[in-house]
Amino acid sequence: MKDGSRLYTGFPIDSINTRFVIGTNKFCMNMSLFSQLDYKENLSKCLLDYKLIDNVIQTSQYSGYIVERFTADSLTLCEKINDTPDEKLKRLYLVREETMIADYKEKYKNQTHIVASSNFTPKIKESFMKLLNEDFNKHSSYYNLRLSGRIIIFPKEKKVKTEITNSTRKDSIQLKRISNYFNNSFEDWDLKDFMAYESVELPFVFEVKKNWPSN
Repeated sequence: MKDGSRLYTGFPIDSINTRFVIGTNKFCMNMSLFSQLDYKENLSKCLLDYKLIDNVIQTSQYSGYIVERFTADSLTLCEKINDTPDEKLKRLYLVREETMIADYKEKYKNQTHIVASSNFTPKIKESFMKLLNEDFNKHSSYYNLRLSGRIIIFPKEKKVKTEITNSTRKDSIQLKRISNYFNNSFEDWDLKDFMAYESVELPFVFEVKKNWPSN
């Protein structure tokens, strides 16, 4: 936070990536656990107009971001919202994506198997996730389902393997259906930064809930 305190979300195991794309007079802030391949389409949906006034990215009459530090590969921003105390304002430390990827490649240069992290992970097409969500919505047996496991991608062998290690259901049909979706998803992944590895492991947690309309 701006006052130096740390943001407490109440969910220490959760992770949120903040991705900024800043153009001449528009920018996009995309907060998502998935970095999606259908990037241009998503970018057009979330673009915001801004004006750069001195060191302030002004997004509205009442809010924006103060540019506190700027280098060739990093940017520090702080929220600016009228009549909001410092302890409520977030400070964001951003790193250029190309720099971050290069650092991870250097870290893993002698490894054949890596475990992906939220900052260095293969990207999946949004269209694939839409199909998966549509399937969830069609089958009520998915509701109130929580499962965890890992997706293992073998870039050179062009295959994907899914392992489900924990589940709130023992319905083998539904678990097999989810596994099959990912086992057949190789063409939906962007692996250009991961071809040097024999395998890439992606730990995951899925939760499917039914949101019932309120009266």
